[in-house]
Amino acid sequence: MTKLQIARYDVDQKGNKRNYPWYVEIQNGAGVAVRNANGGRYCKKDSYVCHRKVRMFLSDRDMFVMFCRRILISGCLRWNMLLGRIGLGILRICFIF
Repeated sequence: MTKLQIARYDVDQKGNKRNYPWYVEIQNGAGVAVRNANGGRYCKKDSYVCHRKVRMFLSDRDMFVMFCRRILISGCLRWNMLLGRIGLGILRICFIF
C-alpha cells in the first residue's frame, strides 16, 4: 500500500517565507484494506504500518516541473496507445533535456 501526501506551506513557524514551500511525502507500508458502501477502498483504522518513508521539500518551480512532466507522460502514453511505436518515439523526445 502506498500513501502520498502533498501540502504547501507558505511560511514557517516563525512567520518567515519558505524557499521550498511544497512538502511531498511518500510512504510504503501494509494495512488491512476495507471496502466502503460505494465500492471504494480504504485502510482499516490503526492497521496501517509504515515500512519506508521519503520526504521532499520543493520550490514552486520544481513542483511545476513535476506536474508538467506528469502531464507529458500521460499525453505520450495516450499517443503510444493510439499510434504504437510512433508514440514511444514521442515519449523519448519529451524527456530529452
